[in-house]
Amino acid sequence: MKIIKAIAVLGILTMICTQFCGCSDITISGTRDGNFNTSGYNYTDSGKYSVGGATISDKITSLDISWINGTIKLSYHDENTVSFSESSKDNLSDKEKMRYYVDGSTLRIQFCESGYATTNPPQKNLELVLPKGMVFENANFDVVSADLNFGILEAENFDFNTVSGDVNGSELIVENKVDVDAVSGNFTLTDSMKADTFKFDSTSGDVSVANAEISNAVHSNTVSGVVTISLSKMCDVKHNSVSGDLNLKVPKDASFTIDHDGASGDVNVDMPAKVSKGHYVIGSGDYSVNASTVSGDVNVSER
Repeated sequence: MKIIKAIAVLGILTMICTQFCGCSDITISGTRDGNFNTSGYNYTDSGKYSVGGATISDKITSLDISWINGTIKLSYHDENTVSFSESSKDNLSDKEKMRYYVDGSTLRIQFCESGYATTNPPQKNLELVLPKGMVFENANFDVVSADLNFGILEAENFDFNTVSGDVNGSELIVENKVDVDAVSGNFTLTDSMKADTFKFDSTSGDVSVANAEISNAVHSNTVSGVVTISLSKMCDVKHNSVSGDLNLKVPKDASFTIDHDGASGDVNVDMPAKVSKGHYVIGSGDYSVNASTVSGDVNVSER
């Protein structure tokens, strides 16, 4: 049943990707009302948006960004202002230029004019320069063929939805939930991640996280994706996969159980364990690792 649920969830993401390639209606901004379809790229409250980049001194507590075909880069400075700009090799028309709207304390950024229609959107790179030490309440990104790049990002909640776009970061610090939904998109953190909960759903997307400190649990559902996480402290892990491995590195003194339900998949534990019919006990079994796999292995070793 776990595998069936994983296939159902990720099948929806696959259909979204297929529809986009066929120029049908696709949602790229989740609950935030941006979409690209045969009538163009559309979003609500378009009349409230300004054209182009800017430097603003408004108090910004949340980010809501929808972007297509390019990159998003976050960097920091010692000023108390938020700056954002776009660059492109193309000569942009007014309709193709970015839009922004300060909605209360939320900065909303859209790729182009609402209603703009094309089968070949320009490649554009968005750069945001933020006050050093800034912590967002919500950091939401919805992208198609666009990567998110940052050194450090701090937020209460982090939400990234992508079709053919990667997250490439060094350090991600989130008080509550890291939520990633990906089709052909990878999630990579080279330094560390802190969060209460980490949730990753993907089709053809890999996860690689170094030094993850997760207070509550990791939930991963993948089709053709490899999940590699190094836990700096032990937590509960729930993993469902089709044609994807779970590579888990844990602290030397970690105490947990492993329960595996799968077809054409092995469990490899490079630690002293008591084993009985797919049930593994390491130490006193304080935490749980539950894995359901089809053509996927579970590999557990010490950090």
